[in-house]
Amino acid sequence: MLKLSSKYNFEGILIDVIKHISRIYPTQLEDYDAISENHVLRHDLEASIYSSHHLLATAIQVGVDELFPALYYTSALQPFSALRRFLPDIPTGWTALEKRIVAGQTALKDAAPRIMKKVIELAEK
Repeated sequence: MLKLSSKYNFEGILIDVIKHISRIYPTQLEDYDAISENHVLRHDLEASIYSSHHLLATAIQVGVDELFPALYYTSALQPFSALRRFLPDIPTGWTALEKRIVAGQTALKDAAPRIMKKVIELAEK
């Protein structure tokens, strides 16, 4: 629906599809946490390792990928090569996307020690 509504310029449908995706991949952390814990559709959508990659690839093709940071987060948890299979060519170029995904993966890896350090500091206080 995302690809078709964009291709054929069905703006109303495109807006509805983006709203629906935003409910599954929200931009606010509180909403994301609530969905991850309580929303059945979220688990159904992510049941396949490739579903988030496919959705991100489509969002990139349509040009609305910046609306879905949680989708990038979900995709960054997997190797970039898995995403690469879904989208043979994108207008913005693979180098830019790979830098974003790799930067996200690096930030995720670096976050755990920082969080633990903060927890230890708070516990010591």
